[in-house]
Amino acid sequence: MLHFYVRLCTTLTLLFTLVSITLIALGSTQPIHPALRGFVEGCEGIPQPCWYGIVPGVTMMEDARSILQNLGYEQSHENGLYLSIPSPKMKGCRAFEVE
Repeated sequence: MLHFYVRLCTTLTLLFTLVSITLIALGSTQPIHPALRGFVEGCEGIPQPCWYGIVPGVTMMEDARSILQNLGYEQSHENGLYLSIPSPKMKGCRAFEVE
């Protein structure tokens, strides 16, 4: 009976390993989700956290504002938040504050 369980566990382990490797290979062929694209674009060779080339504590405020404006964000004058406007690059409306 012990021999049966050893064979069953070995078979299941190999099966799950094969399925996992297959799914990882298939998943790596998919494009990155649009919500995560900002963490890759403009961040090549820059340590994380990085978002469209903006690194907290490193990127100067004027540079960050320039990057945001080039991406289609506009600063709201009443509360200091940056709001995205509809554009081909960015879909939806997002808001965040830059100190």
